[in-house]
Amino acid sequence: MESFHDPLRQELPRLLELAERLRGHGDSHRRVLDTVRDELDRFGASLVLQMSVEERELFPLIERIEQAGPTASDDAALAAMRVRADDFVADTRQTLRILRQITDNYVPPPTACSTLHVLYRALEELEELVQLHVHLESNVLFSRAVELASDAGGESSK
Repeated sequence: MESFHDPLRQELPRLLELAERLRGHGDSHRRVLDTVRDELDRFGASLVLQMSVEERELFPLIERIEQAGPTASDDAALAAMRVRADDFVADTRQTLRILRQITDNYVPPPTACSTLHVLYRALEELEELVQLHVHLESNVLFSRAVELASDAGGESSK
């Protein structure tokens, strides 16, 4: 799963660099670019933190449960990670909504330069990648972890 995080880690700085480069092209898109940069900065920090938690805590927990079996404390650990993940998902939805809205659904103005076209397309691709990340985290990763950990409850009550 860590390899799935690498494209996100690489894409965010590239998008920020594109937005920064465009700021020098005049004031016509300044408000949009400032909002894009602010949202990417804020969201990028949140995303990096979430991926770090997954890599440091969630992935090892799942691996340990798969190898050694669940313990009674796994449910509590997963519940805490799930709350953090749910907060991240809510923040992600808000960020994507703002980016989509401020960029008119990633449609550059008719007079936009090629760099702005590249930025808008890259933002749309980022949205797709982040949505896939959220889907995998919510519907695959956590589902698998909860399923594995729930075996502890069944075994401890026997």
